[in-house]
Amino acid sequence: MNAVTVTGHVQAVTNKSILLEDGSTGAEAWYSRKYSTILEGYPAKGEWLRLSVPQWLYDKANGNQPTPAVTGNTGAAIPADMLKRLIHLCHPDKHNGSQASLLATQWLLEQRGRAS
Repeated sequence: MNAVTVTGHVQAVTNKSILLEDGSTGAEAWYSRKYSTILEGYPAKGEWLRLSVPQWLYDKANGNQPTPAVTGNTGAAIPADMLKRLIHLCHPDKHNGSQASLLATQWLLEQRGRAS
């Protein structure tokens, strides 16, 4: 599993997480203490801290899409009729506007755009 090193000033601390202001971008993100390893510093407000966190946690904390578990691209295209069916099945209107269905539909629409 890939790990990311994050450094910055501690903005807040709870029993379960640390709010860290990124030293390079100034952005704030919460990191779960359960999955973080403190490499340098102490988790006290105002302290400089260096954490090692899993890539998926870094992505989640910074609002990025999760890193796919599958590596590489097989290059296999989705047939047009199957793509249409998948878009229909996962459309947010059919899933109460859920974030998961929105992201899946957006990705499928991007695939349709690449095939054109």
